[in-house]
Amino acid sequence: MSNETFAFRSALGGFHRGDVSKYISETAAAHQAQTERLQEQIAALEQENEALRAQLEALQEPPAEEAEESALIESPEEAPAEEAPPEEPEESLRDRELAAYRRAEAAERLANLRARKVYEDLQTVCGESSREFDGLNDTAHAAAENIGAQLDIIRAAVENACAAMQTSSEKLSAISQLVPDPAETLTED
Repeated sequence: MSNETFAFRSALGGFHRGDVSKYISETAAAHQAQTERLQEQIAALEQENEALRAQLEALQEPPAEEAEESALIESPEEAPAEEAPPEEPEESLRDRELAAYRRAEAAERLANLRARKVYEDLQTVCGESSREFDGLNDTAHAAAENIGAQLDIIRAAVENACAAMQTSSEKLSAISQLVPDPAETLTED
């Protein structure tokens, strides 16, 4: 994984969701690639260990010809002295095998530490995102309640205005009935 920092754009009440998703997917992909590389290294080291074991076993086993000769010889006094295998190559193989095991264990520990760190980072990001989404949800509900209250006030004002216009219309109609028609003559009966 690289040491670069990831820039999150801010959104309403938190981080941009796409940025968080992109960060999580990039981090998971990097972790997966790193895990695969380490698994390949472990497999190569295990193959190297197997080859070293086979070499060690080959050095430790007596050649087949010597085994047959020793079986033919009846008395141990007449048996030729066996030569001890050279100590240096055997120790060298053991040292190499031990070093290969240590490298494999170190690679596995490193992979586990990195995986743990990635999971902790992801858990932190998810926790922070969850808290921010909860805060956004509360803010959105409060805003919706305020909008609803304002709509109720506007609805009441419109109803009052309609009622006032109806009342004014009725009063104007009553007044217009009291005004005499100019075509009618004014006569007193």
